[in-house]
Amino acid sequence: MKKILPKIDIVFSPAWWQGNFKAELAQGVSRERLLFDRFGDVGLGQANPPEPIPIVGDEYGDRFMAAFWGCEIVYQDDQAPSALPCFPPG
Repeated sequence: MKKILPKIDIVFSPAWWQGNFKAELAQGVSRERLLFDRFGDVGLGQANPPEPIPIVGDEYGDRFMAAFWGCEIVYQDDQAPSALPCFPPG
């Protein structure tokens, strides 16, 4: 029987990309190639990614629903927007 694994998305913050690959990104190296060079042994990235790679994702989903339920959205210069918990634990 074939084992089916769930799809898992790994998201690196803008600060992580700039802190680790600023020069390579400025030279136009694709993020998929950079991930492969660094984490290819665990299956991330592509050795020869097609150009250009369309970026498709939940661009607004997680923050939209958090804002809909009244959570505060926090904006930082070097990070994607994030939601603070609506209800304190406990």
